[in-house]
Amino acid sequence: MLDVGAGLIALVAMGRLAVALPSRVFEWDFAHYYVSSRLLLEGKNPYGPDLETESRQLGFVTSDIIPRATNPPSLLWLVATVAWAPPRAAFWMWTVLQAMSLAAVLGLTKVLLRGRLSTRAWWFLCTGVISSQAVCYHFWFGQAQLLLAALVLGGFACAKRGYGATACALVIAAGVVKLFPLVLVPWFVWRGGEGGRGLWRRVGAAVATGFFLTAATGWKLWNEFFRVATSIVNDFAPRRTFNFTVPSLVMNVYAVMVGKGASVVGLHEWWTVAEATGLVVIAAGYWLVWTRGDDREAEFCLLCVAMLAGSPVTWGHYFVFLIFPLAVTVARLRGKWTAARIAGFGSLLVALNVLDLAGRTWVKQSLVLLMVSNYIPLAGAIALGCLFVAWLGSGGERGYAAPSAGK
Repeated sequence: MLDVGAGLIALVAMGRLAVALPSRVFEWDFAHYYVSSRLLLEGKNPYGPDLETESRQLGFVTSDIIPRATNPPSLLWLVATVAWAPPRAAFWMWTVLQAMSLAAVLGLTKVLLRGRLSTRAWWFLCTGVISSQAVCYHFWFGQAQLLLAALVLGGFACAKRGYGATACALVIAAGVVKLFPLVLVPWFVWRGGEGGRGLWRRVGAAVATGFFLTAATGWKLWNEFFRVATSIVNDFAPRRTFNFTVPSLVMNVYAVMVGKGASVVGLHEWWTVAEATGLVVIAAGYWLVWTRGDDREAEFCLLCVAMLAGSPVTWGHYFVFLIFPLAVTVARLRGKWTAARIAGFGSLLVALNVLDLAGRTWVKQSLVLLMVSNYIPLAGAIALGCLFVAWLGSGGERGYAAPSAGK
């Protein structure tokens, strides 16, 4: 009955998405992707025109909150592979790519944890992933994080088998599409081979891949991206709900303390402080790996959490990067479940699945309640990271048992 119930839950989740997605064709994130990529295909500068005007001409409904393109040129070129088609056809092709990326993440997770998850645990894991709010919002907004998660997890699988250079290339590719996965590159360069062998090969692969992809997508476009998009994101993201990061928390605490007296200059200066706090979180993750790490799987999972918590922007759909760390948690607790651990893990899953709590009307009536509710998912991510900190040094997966290590 449990197996049947899990299957029904997954079917209901997919059914809800199937009903909701047709209404998303002309709205928000996909609209920005599509319009920006169409400008690119037409030989125009995608970071110059007002997207609101361009969007209306194509029938899209967008917001003037983000007036111009804010995504890297590589992502725009990626979306351009479907943007040549009419909007509705392009949307469904993009949705298929998301579904394929989700299948790749689940498939790689199964391969990496082969023999460590029972058939029932794997079935429940798939149900939980498909039903999760992170995956739901990912499809709802037509996002790209599942593709990035598949590339990064593919990189980890390659590194585990000794193909360090390939692993670095995959993670660089993910980082070029959206910048935040670049946080993981130092770990892949450092830990991509057994005992540090092939270090310079991995460095060369990372540099060559980054140079090639940047050049192929256009140096001038990258210059425009950093000139235009960075300021827009810095103005838009810090004080928004649905952004679950330590820098966002620091910024919002400051805004609440100062209140209406906060100046624009003061907010910008404090955002710099908040971003520095995020770098401290990421540095702390690397320091723990450096001082306590001898378990590559736990290191990778911990740094994935640190990447999300320390980045300036981590919207709810970015939490798809936690699919593998959560699966690892289930695998490591196999046969060790107690009532307390079940309650704790259940609370963790709830915390990671209340991504829209701050959007509820009754929550918005209290500023304190709004603050607390918005950062419950961040607290859940930090709790998950603490689990992997505890597992560092336990020797759960010492090194990479691969005969061709360092490739």
